[in-house]
Amino acid sequence: MLSKTASAILAAAALAGCAAPPFTPTPLATNFPSAEQNKLQAAAHWGAIAKHLEKRLVEEMRKGPQRPFFIHENPQATPFQRALTTQIISSLVSDGYVVSRAPAGALRIDLDVQALTFSPERLQYRPSFTSNLISNGVWVASAQDPTAKSRSAFAPGETPRTELIITVSVSDQYRYYARSTSAYYVSDLDRGLYGIKEELPPANPAVPAATVAAAPQLTTNFQVKGDR
Repeated sequence: MLSKTASAILAAAALAGCAAPPFTPTPLATNFPSAEQNKLQAAAHWGAIAKHLEKRLVEEMRKGPQRPFFIHENPQATPFQRALTTQIISSLVSDGYVVSRAPAGALRIDLDVQALTFSPERLQYRPSFTSNLISNGVWVASAQDPTAKSRSAFAPGETPRTELIITVSVSDQYRYYARSTSAYYVSDLDRGLYGIKEELPPANPAVPAATVAAAPQLTTNFQVKGDR
């Protein structure tokens, strides 16, 4: 039988094997804190982000030169880019801003959309939900599933492998006056709408799905249900 001293030495050696050494040739890879990112799944979502981009743009331009805006409408753009350009123009006009049909004397708005395809081995994460049993047969509940509101906030299906980076900028021939960038998930089945022609390579079915805890919505109503 090993002595206590020998056991302690072996335990320390095991822990040392799991710990990072004091010096490494490259930085250790770490995860970002958990975050949420919107998934575009309908034309109405395009309108929503166009309005959001327009609001950010005009907010940054409050201290800039008060000149008309001009957006070049490219007839060869993707369906998404054409819709986004049209909706930004509509949003600007609706908010009382002048949008010129010619670039002379106007501030130029440029819209850049970069589509990215990530690896088929991308890890899949799922939110987890729990019910609160406060006593035998008594659950925290209202007229509907107490976690329904939390659950509906998450898009169903796997984490998309397709993402968009959208940058909107305002400039003239001399300088940039405003610039903002946003990122969004895109349904992998809708890649053609965003100008992505190549098909996705098959995903690896062996990649496990991890879960991220998501707290249910609390309620002050109590409902008695039978034992489960």
